[in-house]
Amino acid sequence: MWFYTQGGARLVRRQAVTRNISERGIGLLARSMVQPGAPMEIRIVIPGSSAMYFGGVAVHCRYTTHGIYEIGVRLEARQDVPVFVDDPKVRALELPWLRQALLAFRNRGGGSGPS
Repeated sequence: MWFYTQGGARLVRRQAVTRNISERGIGLLARSMVQPGAPMEIRIVIPGSSAMYFGGVAVHCRYTTHGIYEIGVRLEARQDVPVFVDDPKVRALELPWLRQALLAFRNRGGGSGPS
């Protein structure tokens, strides 16, 4: 997974495990806290299949136990190639959902921690 931190100033990559997935969202478990409102990209690889890429926005993040956070992501895009991490600045101009999410995330100062 890739996600923005510091009010959208930095894009970070971390590993996560998919907990659940639906048509509109993905639940992840990770050792990193993700601020609600952070734009995210998730790469899912199923053995024997091509990678799938999902773009979305973190809607919640809560600490569970032993350094693990549960992250809920509202999905905005699904592609067979990276959604935005290949060229974030250009994609922010091309993808209205990403542009809006980054503006909102920056305006709130990148969030205030897990909810």
